[in-house]
Amino acid sequence: MKHPLGLAFVAFVFAVGMPGAVLAAPGPVQAVNPNAPALPAPGAPHYTTNPEVCLKNGGDPGDCVKLNAGNAIAFYWSWNCAGKSCAIAGFHLKHAGGTGARTVIRQFGSDPSLVDSSGKPLLLENEPGGGWRGACYVVTAYRTPVQNLVNVGGGAVHPEGTPSGSAAESAPSPQICVGMTSQDVTIPANLVRGYDRTYWVLYSNNKQQIQTLPAGTSLPLRIGMEFFAQQGFSQTNHFYRAAFAFDLSSVGGNSTFGGNFVYDIASGTDCTDAYQAPTGFDSATWVAPSGGTLPGKKTHSGSSTSVPIDALVQKWPHSKPLGLLLRETQNAEFIQSGVIPPAFTCFGLVTNPRLILHVGTTV
Repeated sequence: MKHPLGLAFVAFVFAVGMPGAVLAAPGPVQAVNPNAPALPAPGAPHYTTNPEVCLKNGGDPGDCVKLNAGNAIAFYWSWNCAGKSCAIAGFHLKHAGGTGARTVIRQFGSDPSLVDSSGKPLLLENEPGGGWRGACYVVTAYRTPVQNLVNVGGGAVHPEGTPSGSAAESAPSPQICVGMTSQDVTIPANLVRGYDRTYWVLYSNNKQQIQTLPAGTSLPLRIGMEFFAQQGFSQTNHFYRAAFAFDLSSVGGNSTFGGNFVYDIASGTDCTDAYQAPTGFDSATWVAPSGGTLPGKKTHSGSSTSVPIDALVQKWPHSKPLGLLLRETQNAEFIQSGVIPPAFTCFGLVTNPRLILHVGTTV
């Protein structure tokens, strides 16, 4: 990879430590010439797990999108150079400690710290076996002797003449050590709706009556069910549901690796299951879930309930609001006004609905 004199640019490479194919060697190893014009060291490297940042810093769209899988890192850095020495072959990404890396290409002898070389096809691999946390890296610029290549037909080339120039490698950049590769972002509900429906029956005529109240629009909201029976006279069954909308636009182009739907029970008991809310729930007075129960198992910590929704938020477009619904475990449409013992009564007040998303980060 050659660059015009005086070029300032950002170099980009994916780095990992999983065994894989080795790039073709560029020819015999060349000793570094200590008298060659010095190459300036690259700027401090950065890393990201966000495709949007990856693209802005020179990554290929087909590679950057793979950061969404949550186990790769894109490293990038700046380099400023002026003069004849700026005609370089590329950059090396190395372990700062000089140990434990797969060697992709050895340009300057057997360097065990070499992880990857930019200026070559991008390499996208899984994180090292020991994980990313605590691993430190530096970047160097390197130059190799240049030799003319003559086309000999059939797509083949042959070197001709004596190589010109000499091998050289810059001092290493400042090191970057990998800490967190994701962060938690809390998104409060920006819209809430509470639903209240009553079924009752007088045993004198066994005629069912239904009353649906206007939807509530503020917290706290009642969830669950209440059953009242007057022996030999009537039964009244109340059902309460709550739905919430979350605006994910603040996540932007960041990767979303997973998340949880979290809410608090201010008083009472949580007797609900979590679902996706149906389209139009914000203007309805009574709603049914969209699809089946969210598959994540609820966990409780104090007054807070957390429902894992990894699969849902991983695929959910950030430009589209996400609606979630809490519906009573004893389905109102099934029970209606049957004779249900009062012991089934179970309801609570829900407050502080929020999403806690695990998203990508840039350092």
